Amino acid sequence: MHFVFISALLLSFKVSSQTLNVKGTVLSEESGQPIPGVTVIIKGTTTGTFTDFNGLYTINAALDNVLVFSYVGLEEVELAVTKPIHNILMKENLTGLDEIVVVGYGTAKKRELTGAISSVKSKDINKTVTSDFATAIQGRMAGVSVRQGNAAPGENANITIRGITSFQDGGSGPLYVVDGVTYIENPNITPQEIESIEVLKDGASAAIYGSRASGGVILITTKKGKEGQMKVSLDSYYGVQNITSGLPLANTLEALYINDLQYRYDENVNYPDNYPNPLDQNPDGLEYNTDWMNLLQVDLAPIQNHSLNVNGGKNGLTYSVIGTFFNQTGALINSEYKKQSLRSNTGFKKGKFTIQANLSTNFSEQKREPYGIIYDAIRLQPYRPPFDITSDVFQTNLDNDDQNTQRISNFAGKLKQESSNKINNFNANIQLAYEIVEGLTARANIGRSFYNKKDRFFQPSFQVLSGNGEINLGASNLNAQLRLGDATSTRSIDEFTLNYTKIFKKHNFKFLIGNTYESSKYEFYRTGANNITSNFTPVLGNGDPIVGTQTINKTESISYIGRINYNYNWKYFLSLVVRRDGSSNFGNQKFGTFPSISAGWTFSNEPFFKNLKNTVSMAKLRLGYGNTGSDRIPPYGYSPIVIANVDYILGEQPNLISGMTQPGYVDPNLKWETNISKNIGLDFKFKGGKAGLEIDLYEQNKKDMLLAITTPISAGSTPVNGETYDRFLTNIGDLRNRGVEVSAHYNHKFGPVGLKFSGNFTKNKNTVVSLSREGEIIFDGYPNIIRVNQNEPVAVLEAGLPVGAFKVYQTDGTVKTDQELEIYQLLDANARKGDLRYVDTDGNGELNNNDKVYKGSYQPDFEIGFNVDANYKNFDFSVQFYGVSGNTIYNGQKQYAYSTKRHRDLVNSWSDENPTSNIPTPRSSIEHPNVNTATDYFLEDGSFLRLRNIILGYSLQNNLLDKIGIENFRVYINAQNAITWTNYSGFDPEVGSSNPFNGGLDRGNYPVTATYSAGISITF
Repeated sequence: MHFVFISALLLSFKVSSQTLNVKGTVLSEESGQPIPGVTVIIKGTTTGTFTDFNGLYTINAALDNVLVFSYVGLEEVELAVTKPIHNILMKENLTGLDEIVVVGYGTAKKRELTGAISSVKSKDINKTVTSDFATAIQGRMAGVSVRQGNAAPGENANITIRGITSFQDGGSGPLYVVDGVTYIENPNITPQEIESIEVLKDGASAAIYGSRASGGVILITTKKGKEGQMKVSLDSYYGVQNITSGLPLANTLEALYINDLQYRYDENVNYPDNYPNPLDQNPDGLEYNTDWMNLLQVDLAPIQNHSLNVNGGKNGLTYSVIGTFFNQTGALINSEYKKQSLRSNTGFKKGKFTIQANLSTNFSEQKREPYGIIYDAIRLQPYRPPFDITSDVFQTNLDNDDQNTQRISNFAGKLKQESSNKINNFNANIQLAYEIVEGLTARANIGRSFYNKKDRFFQPSFQVLSGNGEINLGASNLNAQLRLGDATSTRSIDEFTLNYTKIFKKHNFKFLIGNTYESSKYEFYRTGANNITSNFTPVLGNGDPIVGTQTINKTESISYIGRINYNYNWKYFLSLVVRRDGSSNFGNQKFGTFPSISAGWTFSNEPFFKNLKNTVSMAKLRLGYGNTGSDRIPPYGYSPIVIANVDYILGEQPNLISGMTQPGYVDPNLKWETNISKNIGLDFKFKGGKAGLEIDLYEQNKKDMLLAITTPISAGSTPVNGETYDRFLTNIGDLRNRGVEVSAHYNHKFGPVGLKFSGNFTKNKNTVVSLSREGEIIFDGYPNIIRVNQNEPVAVLEAGLPVGAFKVYQTDGTVKTDQELEIYQLLDANARKGDLRYVDTDGNGELNNNDKVYKGSYQPDFEIGFNVDANYKNFDFSVQFYGVSGNTIYNGQKQYAYSTKRHRDLVNSWSDENPTSNIPTPRSSIEHPNVNTATDYFLEDGSFLRLRNIILGYSLQNNLLDKIGIENFRVYINAQNAITWTNYSGFDPEVGSSNPFNGGLDRGNYPVTATYSAGISITF
């Protein structure tokens, strides 16, 4: 008996320690195909192997050993050894490299990408309370800069990818592609309709779009249905907005003191015996402290959005229908935006045939705040009484102060202006695919779009009465004016491609050839009437009609594309792309060719990397070189303009004869802007995708930049009918962008708490390499929109500097003493103590453009984005930060407040009692050198860090939802733009413009608001 027991024990020990030759096949659960390169390791050891090309593995392991199967992009599998053969099924983990991403004219797995492509999903897009998807992606992707230069309701943010790439207004924007249909401008798609956004950042990935991709490409994929049970989802939020910053303006007592300083040192005034005292015309002025800026603002302005999505599918048919209503009241008076949109995406697949039909329509109405209204509020003094802005009659007691009466009337009149537009937009495209033979598919994409915008401006009449009840004709507006505009745009796109995919042994090929044809037509009409008889009936027939105008533009383009993608054993990758484009926007040089080549090497799949696979799951090197172009110029820019109805006097006995003239010049040899892009990238995944790191270094050289330049007076350009023709479009120079991008993420679970940290860093250096003539400097960028003719430009194009760099007079404090004044009057004979002291940088005793120096750029040294997502049981939490550093802003509002003697700083300006101050003394002249726009005095550091979003959500437990037939029920609260850390003294440091000369000018921009909202998401 004892012998039997001992024998059994020894046999058991022998069996348990027996080493087996374990083998099997690793297959994809989704496709059933073998997976090569899967890591197979005995848990707790470094012993391991890889699957071969057929997914087969062999490893020596003991019974009860645990095998760990891991592969980037797939969920990790652990299996205890119980027999010699174990076949494994692995599921896709869509946070990994097998995630499908959209590329030009197709899709690809993330692990086979060789270009620089970033992606963001709908989950992150919908965290932002906005109608503009561009605002929603701010700070979420390296290399993608988003600036909300105008935060008015309905306005879209400006997007640039890897720096400024054009000298023209709007020329640096990306190309947008929505479900295969291209758009030159932001398509204004509702964020709730978007499934994912991919951004093609380098020339290698964007070259497939050729002539319009020099600013990068944004690919937008809208939500599609999936086969299965029908689902109904409701997403709704409601919030309020507030302006949380402002310009420091003087109150009544401070304004009176500034007025005293102004005239105390005015040699043309008998101070203190007889000087203009505001209280003489405002005897009750001390009773008021009117905050005119606050009169413009709407406290707790509401914002709301409601979206309903129905989706599902069966037997090859899928559908998704999304309806959205958005309404935002602006934080500034008279501004509002309403939008209703509907999108239907329907797909059908049967055998070798696939069809996808996408339809979308939206209607929006935008009301705009009066133009330049912030400037009007700045210049009004606080000791004047407020008034009822809803009235048609304003009464003032300023009998002897016509100038300020007119200021108040202008302000009142602007508050009564009506400026709005209504937009109808319809887009449709149908995508057809048929697999001719195995691997060979023919595709067609046919799209049509219609856009109509009606704009309306009405300036009502009003009367301003003096203290005795008489009408002040200079301050009143008795001419009610109506202006109407109607713009219609139609576009068509027809694309036909052949795709061929072939896999044999370890070789994977993809081929694409095709051609595209696009056409567009734009028509615009303008009409109006003056002397509208009644403010209650502002229609054309109720006034004196004006002469109408009409504009018609037509453009066409044709393209041929080709692409070859190859990979060997998912280790070595190669992509070749070429596109040839022809555009009607050019004359003698209509065609351009744009090739690219890129390669990738997943060196983590090499044998020498085997010992690191436990830590570094994937490591990949990417190299890219590609050409893209730009045809973003007005149609017919190569063709001379001929104006009719121009009269001439001819003959010995002069007779007036009608004729025609060419008033300006053109360049018939306009050619494409070409962007030559070089990129090197490194991708890492750690611990099976638990953490990741992406690094890209790039250089982009832009050749043959297009810009409308001014002709010399001697060229004889002729103004006709009030229009000037002194500029013409030509290729003038070269531009370079160099930079580095870093993106990283880390996921970890601390017991019941799941955390994800992600961040990105972008550093771009932009340099004008050359212009058409050596030493040429082009000035532009006027920081004040009210007194344009009295502005000096502050931004330049100059070789060696960034685009739109600030080049202004340098100042060195104020003139403080008699000795300093004596010396400085050699440069400016009219100078007085308390004036700004300009620096004569070239030392020639004169001040001119040669003395202006480079004082920074609105393009930042770097941008950062940082996100934290957490979940605990049924709670979820998200916080996002966004910041920029090293950029310079011109504070145009501050300059105007100084010139109108309204800025609070002037209380501390130089005086005999404050002799060390570097704040210039207020002067009577609004054009005094103390407030000249072209100085560095009004330049400020624009760096900021913003708490972009903070969200707290709660989802009900599933066992409760199952009882009431609800799949998901979540409520949340959100604070957006709640805190901004900055030293900028204006409304908001987020200043931007599509015009590269105005990118750093704060010219009374509509400020970004803080938004606080609550929402609910339900899925049935």
